Amino acid sequence: MSDNGARPTAEQPMITRCDPVPGFSPGIGRYVAQLTETRRGLLSQIADLTPDRLSWHPNDQTESIGTQLLHVAAVEWSWVFEEIGRRSGAEYDGWEEAMPLRQGLPQVSGQPLSYYTERLDRVRRDVLDALRELTDEDLPRLVPDASPPPGAEPGSHLFSIDWILFHLVHHEAHHAGQVELLARLQPSR
Repeated sequence: MSDNGARPTAEQPMITRCDPVPGFSPGIGRYVAQLTETRRGLLSQIADLTPDRLSWHPNDQTESIGTQLLHVAAVEWSWVFEEIGRRSGAEYDGWEEAMPLRQGLPQVSGQPLSYYTERLDRVRRDVLDALRELTDEDLPRLVPDASPPPGAEPGSHLFSIDWILFHLVHHEAHHAGQVELLARLQPSR
């Protein structure tokens, strides 16, 4: 529906854009718009999920929706604060929850939706604060991988900030698809 409540027509179409978000430089603001749209889609998929549905997973090798949400927040924090900001990963307080299967740990279960959305919201607020400090001139800047592959020389793996921001949008969209599939695969409740 359009802003005035009328149904869109060819004469009065509803227009969807991806304009830069004010308060950021134009290139950064465009990524913020994409991150915002991707998050809106993810949150709409989980809006009515119960703790049981957030905890369900089809087998021991598949993360639950709740784990997917914690993973999205942790990876966003990592790329912005470890890679771009050069902070220690030890500053993040949820790695075990975000990647339990890789660490041989049980997944978080039984938590309400707010447990997951509060983490997503907190990380996103911090990320947006950090992105406000960047300008379009920072986009091509190269940063070294904070955790290069085993045996790699320090400084042998570099990422542009432009690619990192693209990757954050892509990563969250990827997991939003997994969340949608997991919700559809769940037995009737």
